[in-house]
Amino acid sequence: MLSLFRRTRAEDATLEDLRQLCEQGAEEGHTLEFKESVPDNVDENGENRWTTTRNISDKAKRAVLKAVIALANADGGWLVLGVREDSQDRAAKLEPIEDCVSLADRLGRVLASSIEPPLPVLGSRGIEFNANGGAGAVVIGVGPSLLRPHRIQHGDKRHVYVRRGKESLEMSMWDIQSLTLETGRRVEKLEARLSETLGRYERSPSPKKPVGPIYGYAIAAAPLISGPVIEDIYRHTKLFSPQPSWNGRIDATSFDARSTMQSEWGDVTPMLRGARRLFHPTINIACCLEVGWDGNLFLSCKFGYEVRTAVQK
Repeated sequence: MLSLFRRTRAEDATLEDLRQLCEQGAEEGHTLEFKESVPDNVDENGENRWTTTRNISDKAKRAVLKAVIALANADGGWLVLGVREDSQDRAAKLEPIEDCVSLADRLGRVLASSIEPPLPVLGSRGIEFNANGGAGAVVIGVGPSLLRPHRIQHGDKRHVYVRRGKESLEMSMWDIQSLTLETGRRVEKLEARLSETLGRYERSPSPKKPVGPIYGYAIAAAPLISGPVIEDIYRHTKLFSPQPSWNGRIDATSFDARSTMQSEWGDVTPMLRGARRLFHPTINIACCLEVGWDGNLFLSCKFGYEVRTAVQK
């Protein structure tokens, strides 16, 4: 697998990721698109406006928005500016774009303010090829979305695009209605899973001898895309590796609930359509981690004493 596709955020992409695209001749496809420079941004003299005046035309903005929305309305993916393709749409050579960090920032602001509804997972990063020059590539990462279909406004019309193979195509009204219904069904399933979290938390193991009121938390998570099937999940022990702390984020606030008793985790055991690992109930703590074959996750922890969480904003 290409190292770029192991990244979850554009901010984590590296120059080595881009070099690998060219070394392995990565081909454009359902989740990957290349542009040699800022698209549709040429002036009357045949020069790219970004190179000469650091301007981005409205036409260029629409081209980038089209590519990003198309990825978001499919399964997410990557748009990389600064990669020349060969005749077979494979990455052939890195082509530096002037002042790439500023370009990534400008495009990021355009994307954040122009797409309806806003993309839940979106990032842009300028990666300099030479630290002294400022020229490089722009990587835009788009996650799969439960809010699709996404659209842009152009004049008095709204445009909706989707990635199909190597192309970003405008969606028909029938396509938009079908995608809206599909998204609605996914949201309903997610809401149902989240609503059962409280009941599962109540049924999860409790500390043996709490010294006061029981404090705790429950977390349920589901994949943003359908389809993952993990065969013999109980054999994938890395999914259940005990951690000295659990980290999470709610809106713009991150939390860190710490537990240093990782030695008390038991073995991974099969369960119906998944597997679980229990933190053996002790005098004042009990935890349960479950992972389903379809990628759904449930974590609960109960503490027989007041839990202090380190909150970072």
